[in-house]
Amino acid sequence: MTDLNDPRLVELMDRSRIADVIHYWCRAIDRLDFDAISRCFHRDGIDDHVFYRGDIPGLVECLRNRHRDISFSAHAVSNILIEFESRTRACVESYVKVTQRRPQPAMEGAEADSHVSEVYCRYLDIFECREGTWAIAHRMLVIDSATEYFDREPVHRLPPITSPNRGRRDGADAVYRRT
Repeated sequence: MTDLNDPRLVELMDRSRIADVIHYWCRAIDRLDFDAISRCFHRDGIDDHVFYRGDIPGLVECLRNRHRDISFSAHAVSNILIEFESRTRACVESYVKVTQRRPQPAMEGAEADSHVSEVYCRYLDIFECREGTWAIAHRMLVIDSATEYFDREPVHRLPPITSPNRGRRDGADAVYRRT
């Protein structure tokens, strides 16, 4: 029989819970699920996101405004390094590639085009376990590389997707209506 209090097993479960929060954050921001964004942090959490530094309600409002015109967003996490300082505190470094698309106003004499940004960044998080729940107490976003593209002449453009399987940035996305 497995001893659920075995410190090695507890650490594995904690690592899984921390990674789940990081992945949950990615889905929340990409689907504009602002309530879920808040749940990734402790109530007194702080975020330093380059363009915003402060509490989580302020972060949510900042992201709500910043993402208003972003038609596509994908946060892809790769390396997640979790270093426990204690049984209730961990330093976590996560590598993230963010791709976003937004309309760009037409330049003089040209049609409007799409602006795509591709950012390689890292989340430097302090996670704390409080009342049995792991969440972010402090996050710092570090940008390692950023590239912007303008879609003037795409090599191949897919036809518009009109089925219910089209990805959406809201609660009508397929992930929320699994059967």
